Amino acid sequence: MTRVSGKVSVVQVLALLVLAAAAYGAFMYFPLLTHRMALGTIAREAASKMLIEHNDGKIREEIFERAKRETGVQIGMSELFLSRSASVHKTIVTIRWTEQVKHVWGKNHVIKMQVQESAEPGAVKFGKNAE
Repeated sequence: MTRVSGKVSVVQVLALLVLAAAAYGAFMYFPLLTHRMALGTIAREAASKMLIEHNDGKIREEIFERAKRETGVQIGMSELFLSRSASVHKTIVTIRWTEQVKHVWGKNHVIKMQVQESAEPGAVKFGKNAE
């Protein structure tokens, strides 16, 4: 900041306020982005696995366990959807969950989140040999 005869300009104060608001927003909402990315990866891998594994119960359990272990997000049974399309051999995994952000001033911000990933034969790279 440059000072002109001991005074701070209005533009400098506004720039500082915008910077502080951006930092606060990033601090409060960045975990939501990381949860979304992690659950998207889990859903993508589960959709790929559904092409070779036909036990949906086992895949559901794996999704629940990985979501809890990797993100701390608990997914209810009614928030996880696995579907198979027989005509085009496509699998779709949809995960819905609710995030809560508690602000410094005490207000809770509830956000409904969702990721949906799909896989089809020929486009799947799964496991150690995936490139």
